[in-house]
Amino acid sequence: MASKGVVGFVGLSDLRLEIAASLLRSGYKVQAFE
Repeated sequence: MASKGVVGFVGLSDLRLEIAASLLRSGYKVQAFE
């Protein structure tokens, strides 16, 4: 099975935080920068 990629966010508003949490639960690596 192929590994999932890394997703990056700049700034974590409430919506982006929810999206990042969902991606983490789905097995993605998430990098966030404030």
